[in-house]
Amino acid sequence: MNRGATWTYGWYREGEYLDGNTCLWWIRLPDCPYMVGENGFTFLYYRRPGGYDPGTYEVRIWIEDRFQGAYRFVIVPAP
Repeated sequence: MNRGATWTYGWYREGEYLDGNTCLWWIRLPDCPYMVGENGFTFLYYRRPGGYDPGTYEVRIWIEDRFQGAYRFVIVPAP
């Protein structure tokens, strides 16, 4: 991506929005992941206050106004 390109991420549980942000690629902004490496990459993680409740979670990614994809994972109740 070009430096300054807009990208957005959103965290969801059972389809309900939890958190996210719109950031600029390779531009350091508060509350945005920072880029590392020569070619630029980043890591997304979500620290849910109080931990994760059981359910289906998803992180969704957009570049500019184009949806890029989602990653879904499930938290099961402790036995």
